[in-house]
Amino acid sequence: MRNVFPLLDLRMTRQDCLDYLTEHDFGDTVKSACVGCPFSGNARLRWIRDTDPDAWADLVAFDREIRYGSPRAIAEGKPLRGQFFVHRSLQPLDQVDLDPPSSRRHLTLVSTRTTGSASSDEDDPDGCSPWSCRSGEQVDEQAGEQGRRVA
Repeated sequence: MRNVFPLLDLRMTRQDCLDYLTEHDFGDTVKSACVGCPFSGNARLRWIRDTDPDAWADLVAFDREIRYGSPRAIAEGKPLRGQFFVHRSLQPLDQVDLDPPSSRRHLTLVSTRTTGSASSDEDDPDGCSPWSCRSGEQVDEQAGEQGRRVA
């Protein structure tokens, strides 16, 4: 298997892609990602819940099924240390409050200045996934092939 990244080969950044979509009247295109993407924030999860009930049911089931790892890995004597969750709060997805902070009864403020991390409502925080750079930062030739950001 060989991964190919045509947009990176064209040296397109995330902003370049957004500009291209807007220029060609696709500015409201929903960002693509796997339904169970671990980089999804509350906004994306809320959108799935509110617009695609079948996908939401699949995602809740997936979250429940990954809790203790893969049956195959466990059968091979490789049990998990801890549990897996789709949501970054490490709570079962169907129990997480996904509503925007402004609509909650009691408002909890999260400041990236004081915590140094993104709020759970934000989607796709900067950083590298196992397959590509999600930050839109420039990558060098070799690092781009590896999917690593250049510091």
